Amino acid sequence: MASLSENAGRKSNPSRSTNARSSIEELRQFLHEMAVAYLISSEGLTNLVPKLEMMAAASQASGSSDPQLHLFSRTATTGPDLYASIALSDALDGIRPNGRYHDLLGHQWVLSVFSGWEGHYRSAIGEELGLSNPIACTEMGDLRHLRNDIVHHHGIATSGESGKLQLLTHVKVGRRISVSALEVELITRAMNARLDEWTDLQPCTTIA
Repeated sequence: MASLSENAGRKSNPSRSTNARSSIEELRQFLHEMAVAYLISSEGLTNLVPKLEMMAAASQASGSSDPQLHLFSRTATTGPDLYASIALSDALDGIRPNGRYHDLLGHQWVLSVFSGWEGHYRSAIGEELGLSNPIACTEMGDLRHLRNDIVHHHGIATSGESGKLQLLTHVKVGRRISVSALEVELITRAMNARLDEWTDLQPCTTIA
């Protein structure tokens, strides 16, 4: 996917207008917050492993098989109303590094970042730069392909989508999509460099 500079062919502008670049800085902050949210959540899952391992050991010592871990409940008039429970062994498998719940966190990061881009920042930045054509960049192009496989193919990489990735080439067609802290950092850093590039572009029109 072509970059904005390739599409627009603008000259570099040494003077940066804060007003004309507000959406670029908002996107930068959004990307930062999404990366922090992912990293804290992923670390939280990993930090749960020792606690659940102790619970599993205690369960084995008492002769229990595989107890249910009740994650969320409320007290109704008729007693506890369980909303979520899972076998302790399954929970442990899911929260270990590279487990299913780390994958789901990565999927949520992809969906949230691309939704923010496509639903707001893409058009807002293009408008501030006075562009007539939609902004396109490799980083968000990769997230679009991942998003499509996550939403339409149950998180399994397909040749028609994830097979076209240009940056996140670790994803293998036919396998479950896994997005780790390394990929979050790669895309966040690459997008920050892209935003620096866009900030230097000469707007087509004067923007108050």
